[in-house]
Amino acid sequence: MSILNSTELSGWKCGSCRLFFKYWHQEELARLLERLGRAALVIQKNYRARICRRRFLSLLAEIRRQRQAQREREEREEEEERRRQQLEDERKRRLELEQENLRPVPLPRKKKPEPRPRSVLNTLPKAPHLAPVPRPRSKLFEATPFDNELNASLMLQPIDEERMKEKHLKKTNTIRWFKETQAKADLRDGGFPCWFHGMITRRQAEDLLIDRPLGCFLVRVGQSREGYTLTFRGADRCRHYMVEMQSNGKYVILGEDRAHSSLTDLVQYHTQVGIKPFMELLTLPCGQVSVLHSVLGSLLCVSYRL
Repeated sequence: MSILNSTELSGWKCGSCRLFFKYWHQEELARLLERLGRAALVIQKNYRARICRRRFLSLLAEIRRQRQAQREREEREEEEERRRQQLEDERKRRLELEQENLRPVPLPRKKKPEPRPRSVLNTLPKAPHLAPVPRPRSKLFEATPFDNELNASLMLQPIDEERMKEKHLKKTNTIRWFKETQAKADLRDGGFPCWFHGMITRRQAEDLLIDRPLGCFLVRVGQSREGYTLTFRGADRCRHYMVEMQSNGKYVILGEDRAHSSLTDLVQYHTQVGIKPFMELLTLPCGQVSVLHSVLGSLLCVSYRL
């Protein structure tokens, strides 16, 4: 009864147990049922669309969450790889530094006798003339990056032309680097500090420090790389530390944590704080004792002072 009352049908009658319709009511009821079927299809379509949209949004949120998690995982892996690379580079630098310090120390050159007055020389008996004793050299002389000489006649072992060209190119590049980026920065009051010795070899530096007090130091330019080397008199031997110039223009000893704005600040700092791993302090600068005979001599314009 409630269904019939909600329709637009009229003229029907309700008996005690059945309903009575007119002959045209059948067509009207068929039209209403067809309209109801179309409405049911629309309702089902909208409901399914809503359900599918809800599922799509949940799947989209899950995909975004997975992509975000994958991105974070890749960033963590890249960060870990970067840290591993930094640790590996630091380990290699420390290993190079240890190998540098463990290299055999060459025997020092004997001092020349001091000049005596003519009166003393005339009284001494004349010794027979002997050939000069050659200076002892280490077998690893050719392998060190600081003792490379350009004159092939001074070499103890033959070196092919390609290696000579490569060493000459490295030395030329180091000279150009110092002349273009470092020469003006190292000047102090129109000259270089007394502890700066230009481009000298490892052996020459050790000869200068062989009978100096503990902690006496000098700074020299590397011959095969762009950078400096700090050489000082240790407790049992001369030690050599590579000084690297960072991309921000600061200087740091490989293996140390603190960087400095200039070589002077670096030297001043390590007169109070020891250098790892032996924690030895710098004490007195080693002044120049002769005119600089090196490739940088004419470029640096360094006059060695007593």
